[in-house]
Amino acid sequence: MSYGRRLNLRIGDKEIKHEGGSDLRVAFDVSRAKSRDPNAASIQIWNLAPSTRASFQESGRVFCELEVGYADEGSHNIFRGVLLDVQSMREGPEFVTTVTLGDDGEQKTAGLRIHKMFPKLTPIASVLGDLVKATGLEGGDLATASAKARLAASTTLQRPFLASGQALGELHAFTRSVGLEWSLQDQKIVFAGLGPGGSGSGPLIQGQNVAESPTTDAEGSVTFVSRMIPDLVPGRPFKLDTESTQGLYVCTESRHFGDTHGADWSVEVTGDPFSVSVDRGLVVNHG
Repeated sequence: MSYGRRLNLRIGDKEIKHEGGSDLRVAFDVSRAKSRDPNAASIQIWNLAPSTRASFQESGRVFCELEVGYADEGSHNIFRGVLLDVQSMREGPEFVTTVTLGDDGEQKTAGLRIHKMFPKLTPIASVLGDLVKATGLEGGDLATASAKARLAASTTLQRPFLASGQALGELHAFTRSVGLEWSLQDQKIVFAGLGPGGSGSGPLIQGQNVAESPTTDAEGSVTFVSRMIPDLVPGRPFKLDTESTQGLYVCTESRHFGDTHGADWSVEVTGDPFSVSVDRGLVVNHG
């Protein structure tokens, strides 16, 4: 049984911490989608000192991190990005400061280009490695993605490939050609359908951790709210095992949220059936 919720927010060289019975109130809402659009986080902090509020408003686009967790389970990073906006307003006797963070992974790569010819029979792993390196970003599960990429059932190029242009765009073009999909998550490239460490199954979410029965739409996509799972982000697979719904899915949207003066840390997840994603050629079939 977990206890003692923890939160640590870093904005530039400043830290805001909540541990155990701290009176400091902080609420966060981190939204992600399986797209190339930047993710965003909104964080509210009550009754910051005037000097701290002023320093945030003068900070500019400084680096930010948000970690949450429990005293007995440790903390996990759920957002990395830059400070976009700071707003403070009085609500009754209290001041509430809202900071908006954004993932600047795509902006960081905007000026990075690649011009390289990859001959026929070049290993796909080498092409993916060079393309990710050219973006300047980290490649989550790159080794497994390289090994599982599908190109006429081969692990090598069947024809020469010229990468010439903006690095992120060239990566996008090549991954689609070999049956892989990716998105930017916390300044990292996450390949769809691959769990942490290369696993194709991801975390198991059981009924006791789900707030209400999952809902399913006409296409089989499932939506539910669960106890916090930090690494459940778009592109990651997960297993769902509740009384009404069981199966393997791929996360398409997630929203991590919580309030130090509210209920437990939570995540709202929408996922597509893994089999549907495989049929579309968007994820790797590990079966």
